[in-house]
Amino acid sequence: MKVDPESSLKFVLALTLAALFAFMGALLVTPEAPAEGLEYVHVQNFPSIYPVSGAVGIEGPVHLSQRVVFPETLVSPVKLTSTTRLIDAGTLNCAGFSSVTLSLAVEAKGDLARPGEVGAILVPEEEITSRAFREDGRSLFALEVRAPLEPGESYFASNQPVYTVGFARYRVYFYNSTDKSVSASLFAYLSAK
Repeated sequence: MKVDPESSLKFVLALTLAALFAFMGALLVTPEAPAEGLEYVHVQNFPSIYPVSGAVGIEGPVHLSQRVVFPETLVSPVKLTSTTRLIDAGTLNCAGFSSVTLSLAVEAKGDLARPGEVGAILVPEEEITSRAFREDGRSLFALEVRAPLEPGESYFASNQPVYTVGFARYRVYFYNSTDKSVSASLFAYLSAK
């Protein structure tokens, strides 16, 4: 009878692995040697669970996102550096959300003589950031979206930047560096990633 060397090698390998696993299993179930002398044991009793009475549930859907629209606002020519003259569009409440996607749509109200840009700057509603913006023109932690405008067109759109939200509320201001008034709409898509 002829024996295949490859199959006998597989048999020996399988037998060796089985013996190794049996030895490892025996090591795992071997009881520890009893401790000599007394051992100190501390038992911590946790407080009893607080009873809950009545119905517990969530009413309605859990919102993980929200769309906020700042509708068409007439924005006269005003530079971003003129912080006391910017057009105040209201407040964006970001509480409970971790990111915001900003989109700006602009309609020119007449023929533009030169290119420019219309933008929205969102300044955190905190005392120091508001004061720095009003008094010194500094936009600390501000979010910004802008749409470039060119003569010969009527409608313009920004890119859609996504920001991590760092504050619960932002004040929204519009600016316009063109020579004509425009109508601007800001769309904010809040999400809890």
